[in-house]
Amino acid sequence: MATWVVTIVIGFGFLTALDQFPQIFEILKVAGSLYVFWIAWKLFKAGALEGNEAAKPATFVDGPFC
Repeated sequence: MATWVVTIVIGFGFLTALDQFPQIFEILKVAGSLYVFWIAWKLFKAGALEGNEAAKPATFVDGPFC
């Protein structure tokens, strides 16, 4: 329950910051889009179907939960 309360409080604080500085929201949208494209590119270039390499653990730059 405490995690939800902290999450909501942080969320409202973040929304207040976005109201005061709308350019932050634009930067986050662009950064999020680029990150999704990066994950898609890594997936496209992974070559998992070729079976040439052993599986490696994913890192943050590879995308979470890949």
